[in-house]
Amino acid sequence: MDVHLEIPPAMPTKLELPMTKERRCPACQSEHVKRAGHFIAASGMIKSEHRCEGCGAAFWFARERIP
Repeated sequence: MDVHLEIPPAMPTKLELPMTKERRCPACQSEHVKRAGHFIAASGMIKSEHRCEGCGAAFWFARERIP
């Protein structure tokens, strides 16, 4: 009996998500994105986790901190 199990690729951790300064999905370029939760402020940047409504990709939307 030959058993072949396919292991799905691991989901990226929050820190490994792609980052963009444009409010659009870096995977499919859709502008239909929603805030998905976490915020990080460090090194003069504010990052918020977003998710694309079209393809489902998660990413960080980053902007510079206002002094």
